[in-house]
This record gives sequence, structure tokens and C-alpha cells, in this order.
Amino acid sequence: MGRTSEEARIAQLIQRLADAHPEVPQDQVAAAVHEALDSFGAASVRDYIPLLVERRARQLLGEQLPN
Repeated sequence: MGRTSEEARIAQLIQRLADAHPEVPQDQVAAAVHEALDSFGAASVRDYIPLLVERRARQLLGEQLPN
């Protein structure tokens, strides 16, 4: 997967998570996604990065939401 394709998938992920969590500001969703993405910065195989980022970002967002 090229960087452009990965970037497009990350942008789609931000929008999908923002739609799923309308109570969370979109910039906060984007920050969670980018925090998760940064944790995979050294990965040489990038095919599954968007999926792993989504899982981690959902976890981060879940920690930020009130119970």
C-alpha cells in the first residue's frame, strides 16, 4: 500500500469515527487517530496499519468518553 492510499484510508477512518461518536469533537477524533498512527510509525509492513490504527483509536476514544 502506498502512502497516498494509507493517507486516504486514515482520512476515511477519521470521518467514520467522527460519525460514530458525534459527541466527540472531530479534532479530538483526529488526534486519537494520529496518536494511534504514530505508534506504528516504524512498521515496515504497512498493509494492516489502518485496521490497527482504527482499533487503537476506538480504544483511546472509549477511554475518553464518560461512562
